[in-house]
Amino acid sequence: MPFRNYGCGAIKVFGYKSGYLAFYNPIYLDAGGRSRSQIRMLASVDGLSWEETPANPIVTPTEGWRKSIVYQLDIVEWKGDMLMYYNARDEWYGGIERIGCSRLTLAGEPGVRKLREAFRR
Repeated sequence: MPFRNYGCGAIKVFGYKSGYLAFYNPIYLDAGGRSRSQIRMLASVDGLSWEETPANPIVTPTEGWRKSIVYQLDIVEWKGDMLMYYNARDEWYGGIERIGCSRLTLAGEPGVRKLREAFRR
């Protein structure tokens, strides 16, 4: 896949309804050969077979403070909301790194839940 042709960084798996959601940041080379990263979402019924969701990409490099890469992530519940924190940088070398925060909604559905026990087959 063109958006993950170079590797993958963090992945966070959460329970959602009767299945799972995973947020991850694939690393890819853009058309100019620069390393880029974005945050995407996968869904699974059984925790073994995963599919990209139609909502992708979730957070991408844009202009300004996150124009080169978006990477690492964590999701926390706060006052009934799901907040995704992530790192971003404005330049490839010598740029300023910042922490971003996005509020997640899942089509009006209740939020994800952290898994409290090991996945079982």
